[in-house]
Amino acid sequence: MREILCQEPIPWRCLQIPIFHSVISVIPLQRVNVLIGPSENPALAVAANFGVNGAPTSFQATQIASGSNEYQNLRLLAGDSILSAWDFAASGGTYTNNSSVNLTLAVGSGFTTDLLRVWHFKNNQWQLITPDTISYDGTNVNFNVSGFSGYAISAIPEPSSMLLLLCGIGSCLCSRRLRTSR
Repeated sequence: MREILCQEPIPWRCLQIPIFHSVISVIPLQRVNVLIGPSENPALAVAANFGVNGAPTSFQATQIASGSNEYQNLRLLAGDSILSAWDFAASGGTYTNNSSVNLTLAVGSGFTTDLLRVWHFKNNQWQLITPDTISYDGTNVNFNVSGFSGYAISAIPEPSSMLLLLCGIGSCLCSRRLRTSR
C-alpha cells in the first residue's frame, strides 16, 4: 500500500493514493491524486483540487466499470470513444455540493481540446456539458465542476478519421451491391 502525504508550494495538503483505495477519510484535503499502475511507477488516473476553501474530510473516486448500466448508457451517447469515466463523492469539512472543484482525468495522448467532450451524470442520465474552463496538457484533461457525481471524457473522431470511416462504409456497400446484382 503506497500513500504519500505531501506539501505543495502553496500550503495545500496533497494525498496520493493507489487506485485500489477508493475512499479516504483524513484531515481536510485540498488536493487528492488517485494513482494507477505498479507501485514503483504509478501514473495519475484522476485528481480533484478543492483549492483552499471547500476542502472535504472524505473523498471517493470510483472508476465506472465498462459493464455497468451507467457506462453502457454513456456509450449509447458517446460511442466507443470514452476515454475516462469516474463517479465521485465528497463530504465533510468545509465542502458543500456547490463548491467549485477542478477535476483532472487522465485520457492519454493524441487529442486536442476541441476534440474532447465532457459528460456529467446527473438525475440518472448523462448530459454533455461545457465547463467554464477546460484544458488538455497532452495527457490529462482539467476542468471545473460544481458538485460531484459521475464525470466522463470522450473524444470526437478527427474529420480525416470520419472521412476514412465513411469511405470504408461506402466501399462495403458498393461491393455488396455489385455481388447482389450478378
